[in-house]
Amino acid sequence: MHTIINGIIVLGSIALCACASSKKVGQSEWAGKPITIDGKLEEWQQPMQYYHAGTKLSYSIRNDGDRLYMCIVAADQNTQTKIALAGFQVALDTAGGKKRHVTLLYPFVGADRSLPPTRESGGRDTVTMEKTIISQSNTIRVKGFNFAKQEEDIPLQNSRGINVVIGWTAEGSLVYELALPFKTFMHTVKGKSLGIQLTVKGLPPVGGISPSSGGMNSGMPPGGPPMGGGPGSGMPSGNTMSEMSADKSLRVAIALANE
Repeated sequence: MHTIINGIIVLGSIALCACASSKKVGQSEWAGKPITIDGKLEEWQQPMQYYHAGTKLSYSIRNDGDRLYMCIVAADQNTQTKIALAGFQVALDTAGGKKRHVTLLYPFVGADRSLPPTRESGGRDTVTMEKTIISQSNTIRVKGFNFAKQEEDIPLQNSRGINVVIGWTAEGSLVYELALPFKTFMHTVKGKSLGIQLTVKGLPPVGGISPSSGGMNSGMPPGGPPMGGGPGSGMPSGNTMSEMSADKSLRVAIALANE
């Protein structure tokens, strides 16, 4: 009897170890031709490959022999506001794990930009405001690339082949499109997997960033960011504010496609 019980325990332990050590790996799709990075969805099959409920992001990943392509869609208004006001980060682990060997942040709070008037001050609607803010973001913050081992800011229009554009669909969804040349961050592509982390940055606290530091006015528009609260309410609820101030991330391991 003891032998049978011990055998069951051993088998159960093996099963648990197997579950714990297994890692779900997604699959990049092969890009038959270079993708035009223009913030539009025309070259991406719908629906997108993946959806992550925690970040409310839909995304697809492709590659060819030279570049990694990503398209991320944010239909949720609060998520769009966080991306526009606080930033969006793409991090890569070239060994397929959870480390952040390579990071790219665009847009980001430190960019030289100012906020347009908000609804409370008789200004613009939310999407127009977000477009204006992003249009003023002309810098990408990178780290871990072969040309930038330490954190460095490069122009949005750069000679490294790093291309990122944010656009909007007719329905009002934010489209984040990105192309990264493999030669800027890894040597071998065939048979490789990448660990990818996508992070919607949380809004900074009110007063956390001053105009003199090159950031946004007091970290957010007067009366709080344009979110929730109902008509005429200048300040969002506590739960909404907590949600808006928190970073939201997803992690996935992606096997690169071969031709």
